[in-house]
Amino acid sequence: VGCKYCYRSSFNQSFNKHRNHSAERCVEDLVRLKNDYGALGSYMVHDDIFPLSEAWVKQFIEVYDARVKERIPFWCQMRADQINRFESKGLIGELARIGLTCVSLGWETGSARMLEFIGKGVSVEENDRSVKVLHSHYVNIFLNYIRHLPTETMEDIKVTVDKLKQFRPSYHAASTYTDYPGTVMNKYCKDNDLLMEEQYSTLRYPYEPRIKNVDYDGEGHELWVSAL
Repeated sequence: VGCKYCYRSSFNQSFNKHRNHSAERCVEDLVRLKNDYGALGSYMVHDDIFPLSEAWVKQFIEVYDARVKERIPFWCQMRADQINRFESKGLIGELARIGLTCVSLGWETGSARMLEFIGKGVSVEENDRSVKVLHSHYVNIFLNYIRHLPTETMEDIKVTVDKLKQFRPSYHAASTYTDYPGTVMNKYCKDNDLLMEEQYSTLRYPYEPRIKNVDYDGEGHELWVSAL
């Protein structure tokens, strides 16, 4: 995935691989916690993204059914295209059966133009479909999106706000775009003189302007507020 705003898109990045614990190891950890404390009410999977491999997920479900034998609610993070692919294999329903209760979905924006601009690697249609899939399995949605992206227009904001109201996520979280040094988007902003400051600061407040020509306080801000 080539998300241009993410630190993983850094052109100085020295790591390009990831690894997972085995499905058996993960289930064993759950069993150990359950045995140590007498019960396990719920758990959260804090990986950047729930394992992408269908084979891994199938094995996790199989081992879980054999070892745990009860539904324990859990939360994880997923991508829209991943959700749709898993659904085509019947895996979202199976994950919901064993406990999938809430998915944090990196949706980012409802605008097709902005999705392409930030290199998210999914389409509006894929985003829409993934939300419907989760709703159909009664899985709560924690929808994450980014406000004040470079080149964002009022039309982009309106489309995103309308989608938020249409989707009715259980929870949603708005992040203000932060320009990370070394990312593809950082290079774009530099090349196009869009940065408010040359020196990046981690001490800036979320509501402080970062990008030129973005509506932080006017009509656009009012639209964002209407979505909260």
